[in-house]
Amino acid sequence: MVSIVGLKDRETLLKSLKFGRDVRGGGDSGQPYIKSALPGDGLGSDALNSLTRNSFGDFPIRGNTAAVIKTAEDTIRIGKFSTSFPQGLLFVTKQQGLQKSNPNIETGPGDGNGLLNTQFYDFTNTLKQVGVQGSGIHFPRSGDGVLQLQEEQNKYGYIVSHKDKDFILEKLPSIYIWLQPLENDNYKILYVGKAGRGVDVRFSQHERGFIESTTGKKNAKLIREVLNEDNIIEIYSKTSDTICFFDQKIYAYSSEEEAFAAAYSPLWNRTNFLSFQETKKEIQRKSTHVDTSSLTNKEIFENYINSPNFEVKKKFLEILKKIKSLPSKNFDFTEKIVGGYSNQLSGYNNIPMVVYAKVHIGTNLAKANEWFFRVPMIEKNKDLTVFLNQKKINLNLNKDMLIFGKKNICRPKNLNHFLVNINKYMRLNDRFI
Repeated sequence: MVSIVGLKDRETLLKSLKFGRDVRGGGDSGQPYIKSALPGDGLGSDALNSLTRNSFGDFPIRGNTAAVIKTAEDTIRIGKFSTSFPQGLLFVTKQQGLQKSNPNIETGPGDGNGLLNTQFYDFTNTLKQVGVQGSGIHFPRSGDGVLQLQEEQNKYGYIVSHKDKDFILEKLPSIYIWLQPLENDNYKILYVGKAGRGVDVRFSQHERGFIESTTGKKNAKLIREVLNEDNIIEIYSKTSDTICFFDQKIYAYSSEEEAFAAAYSPLWNRTNFLSFQETKKEIQRKSTHVDTSSLTNKEIFENYINSPNFEVKKKFLEILKKIKSLPSKNFDFTEKIVGGYSNQLSGYNNIPMVVYAKVHIGTNLAKANEWFFRVPMIEKNKDLTVFLNQKKINLNLNKDMLIFGKKNICRPKNLNHFLVNINKYMRLNDRFI
């Protein structure tokens, strides 16, 4: 027969049940960390429960007395959790690791072991924040103590304004040189480089490169060879000057590196930096000479010819030479540079061109649209070509040999075939009317 337990007896029975033995195997988690009093447990518990249930508005803080009581309980509860095993200790350890992953910024040291205060996690900071929840007070999560990040010497403005001048210079775009001292205050110039993000960052890259990259390993070998002979290598850097292009102020470290390398030919620089004069000589050596004395806008032409991509420029000059060697009867070619046209074949709008037209002897003038050839001054990524005036094309020419565009403009599909057979393509001796 099932005995019936009275209501009062059941309440007494339930209150007699104890916490614990809640972990598999008979262990005790220690939870709940806060054991709230039940009604009837005594005068103190009844009063506390009454304050919690019957808070008087949200002044001076939200929740009033209930907030104070619950905040105190939360502080105790989370404090006990932090020391629990394994959950609490694992949580704290994880937070410390996450905090260490923060990037380096302009702030003060943290724990004295190489960490910044933004990379150091102290659980007591979290616990102190719990204790002031609802008050409007906010403590930093990181730092060795809640006030560390609030100290003046740890703030960005103070740190930057009190930085050592040399430290600041090491962060600016620069060029640098490696020198081997010789007798009589002479030096052997080994290498020149550029440091767009400052020499500190660049030298760190060199250190990794000595181990990881092919070029870096070669440099490391060269350095060891010098040092193994009881020599030393001195390093000097220069903060880059600024220049203005297109109303933008930029650092000139790339140009300064090229200029220094061209002037002094450092032994270990593998890039062939050519000076302006050397480039000019190289172009002249590799290309077919064309007399440019008659050209208008001569400066545009010379800047184009003296720029890199020698093979393209060589072919370009050959085209000009071929056109200028064409025979003409009763008329002379005028030769000029136009800054660019619109409505050209696709990809060639607003590109400077050398234009050839036939003019009456003595006037040096041509009528509108009475041109024969336009040679675009292209760089790489575009096809070198010759634009032709459709009005001047031989009537019996196979039109499949041409590519047509707007405004009576076309160009040969095969440039080399055109250069050998210009007379078959063009009516060169047509009179102007």
